[in-house]
Amino acid sequence: MKNKIKYIIQFCLLSLVILSTNLLTAQRSDSYSIIFTGNISEGQPDDELLKKWRKSSRNSENLAFLMLGNIYNPKENKFSEELFSGNKHPLLLTPGEKEWADGSSSGKKMIKDIEDELRKKYKGDVYMPDAACPGPKEVVLNEHLVVILIDTHWWVHKHDRRYTKCGIETNGDVLVLIEDAIRRHYPTKHVVIAGHHSLKSFGNSDGYFSLKQNVIEAPYTLYRKVLGTRKDNHHPDFKEFRDAMFSVLKKYPDIIYVSAGDANLQYFTLDNVHHIISGSLEQTGFVHSDLPEFGSSEKGFARLNFSSEGECDLIFTGQKGELFRKNIYQKIFVSDAMQKNDTILLTDSMVIKASDKYNMHESAYFWMGENYRTVWNTPVKVPVFDIGNKKGGLHILKRGGGQQTLSFRLEDNNGKQYVLRSLEKNVEGVLPDEFRNTLAVEVVQDQISASNPYAGLVVAELAEDAGVFHTNPEIVYIPDDPRLGIYRQDMADQLFLFEERPDNDRSDVASFGYSEKIISTAEVIEKIFNDEDHFIDPDATLRARLFDILINDWDRHDDQWRWAGFKNGEKTIYKPIPRDRDQAFFVNEGVLPWIAKRKTLIPKIQGFDNFTENIEGHAYNARFFDRTFLIQSEWNDWLEQIDSLKSLLTPERIDKAVLSFPEEVQQLCAVQTADILKARLENLEPMARKLYLALAKEVDITGTNKEDLFEITFYDDTTICITGFHLKKENKKGAQFY
Repeated sequence: MKNKIKYIIQFCLLSLVILSTNLLTAQRSDSYSIIFTGNISEGQPDDELLKKWRKSSRNSENLAFLMLGNIYNPKENKFSEELFSGNKHPLLLTPGEKEWADGSSSGKKMIKDIEDELRKKYKGDVYMPDAACPGPKEVVLNEHLVVILIDTHWWVHKHDRRYTKCGIETNGDVLVLIEDAIRRHYPTKHVVIAGHHSLKSFGNSDGYFSLKQNVIEAPYTLYRKVLGTRKDNHHPDFKEFRDAMFSVLKKYPDIIYVSAGDANLQYFTLDNVHHIISGSLEQTGFVHSDLPEFGSSEKGFARLNFSSEGECDLIFTGQKGELFRKNIYQKIFVSDAMQKNDTILLTDSMVIKASDKYNMHESAYFWMGENYRTVWNTPVKVPVFDIGNKKGGLHILKRGGGQQTLSFRLEDNNGKQYVLRSLEKNVEGVLPDEFRNTLAVEVVQDQISASNPYAGLVVAELAEDAGVFHTNPEIVYIPDDPRLGIYRQDMADQLFLFEERPDNDRSDVASFGYSEKIISTAEVIEKIFNDEDHFIDPDATLRARLFDILINDWDRHDDQWRWAGFKNGEKTIYKPIPRDRDQAFFVNEGVLPWIAKRKTLIPKIQGFDNFTENIEGHAYNARFFDRTFLIQSEWNDWLEQIDSLKSLLTPERIDKAVLSFPEEVQQLCAVQTADILKARLENLEPMARKLYLALAKEVDITGTNKEDLFEITFYDDTTICITGFHLKKENKKGAQFY
């Protein structure tokens, strides 16, 4: 009996051991590792380290290689393939300056070639940001781990950076895309952001140098400390990105940023973000002793182990073995299901104010102006936006990069795109750092009240009558809708302007001329300067700018325009599509704004009055646009378009157009707006004459990117004619372009 009991106990213990082993095995099979390094393009890794690297990669099935830039030698045209050849683990790459051809003009082509070559040679999957684009590239390695790859050298590359071809328009767009990539996975996964440059370092890239370096290389180290090279964190071109990334990352505790910005090994935390530098597998560099967690100038590499329970371990391995090991965090994942709520029942309409931020006692109007405060504060009835049914069903592609306006790009089931832009603005993002958290924020924010939140509705009607292409906006209320996904909290319970996005094929939109090819200003400039069969319609462009003056829209920089292309045989003509009419009917009231519009301060903020005296200041944001696209039009062309606008925009049509304001605010602004428009139309010629003469003072005549012929004819002592032609083979005169 005793023996039976003994055997039973032994059997139970053995079963528990087997069960425990199985559980541990299950946990291990659910874990994932990343081994990573950089700066390995100019030599051969140490044999002992290479053995440890290979052994580390063999010991785990769930593993990825992460190369943090400078793995390609442009002089010898080869990779450091010994690190990953013969493997099938995922290979992730963030380019450094070597992949960008040491920053030369051939960098864009080299990155494309590298991507093609890696995909041919490597047996496993290869991931990197789109060639010569900043990223982000989201790589989901398993259900609890994502790596977001970014190309940090893109920010400091001094040649073509492919904005439009990368799907971005400004640097701000990139930062929005990076944060949205984080939000898609946080806090449901481990999130690793990988780039070549460090954001913060205790090595050379952040101005830390050894005594020997400071003595022997004094001029060079001083330069790097003060100005910074394109490898350094405080280089002017990189600083914008670095500072913005700090602001983004600190919102997400226990996120990891890995880099190879210095040839050493570092680990430290900053604002609850884990910074890891692993760039010394082949090279070594100085690291300051003040580093709070771990720093080493030894050769080595790093490994991160991630568990499905939220643990993350960091290991640095050197030539003699393990240098550092730490469990850097234990987080609790929030499942996708926990973040989602049931769908809501939507009403057809909502009564809501545009904003109640601009309420002010009348005694303050003397200083800050009455503006459109009552319009912002008046409740209006608007339709509720149903993302599932609007235009047959829409989904959000991405957030826009505007610093003041919250905007989103949406797409329907046919690939047609639309835009949502908030009526409310936030000016804090556009102010210099030294003005943040000061009275200046409140003063500038208050002046949003000088813009009429519903101006776009009236402008569309006026533009239709004037023969100017336009979007077709409507004001909608965004409910607290779970279908908005990661943008739900950003958008809920606000008024937005919804309109078509003028881009690509919009043959479905009459007010875009049913154009099948709509492009950006940067693209149209590239077209007309490279191909003699592409040119703009000067009359349509001039008419659109005169219309801007009429409605007092001073914010007409290059990005506020799209261009509708129309084929005519072998030739393509482009007509402008103005967009973003947020500043139309902008008023300038009160003593402080009146002072601000002086020529030496902010001359562009001229008020919506019967006559604008400083029209050159009013056109400040459009100065490059005007000098590119208006210089071929003579004064008679301007007069012809002015007369046309006067004949089309009759008093009756203006009175009808202002009824596009929401009914609740018409009594507050409709009649006044119509009266001023009629007066400005009568005064359009003298206002336009001021702009014409300002442009005529100094004319920039630009050739194309090909060979051109300019003929200069002197008619008399006061008259000169300059004509530009494309130059064909054998120096034959081609088509006239100027």
